[in-house]
Amino acid sequence: MGLISTALKHFSRSCEAAARGRWFSYAFFMPNSDCMNQLSTFLEEGQVKPIIDQVFPFSEVPKAYEKVGELHGRGKTIIDFEKSA
Repeated sequence: MGLISTALKHFSRSCEAAARGRWFSYAFFMPNSDCMNQLSTFLEEGQVKPIIDQVFPFSEVPKAYEKVGELHGRGKTIIDFEKSA
């Protein structure tokens, strides 16, 4: 019920914003522990593979932020805290 309610609120707010000429929206979803455990199992078994667009070392966070801001990514942008430039 919570997911449906949140999705309906998101859709309603998006439509209202679009009617006023705004082209952004937001939504907040709470993770479900059962679903997250299932997703973890899928990842471990190789049934789901994340698409990684680019990995940046922590020292290049501003560059990574700029890349994400361009909105042209084809996957996740990763910050590697163990890599150094």
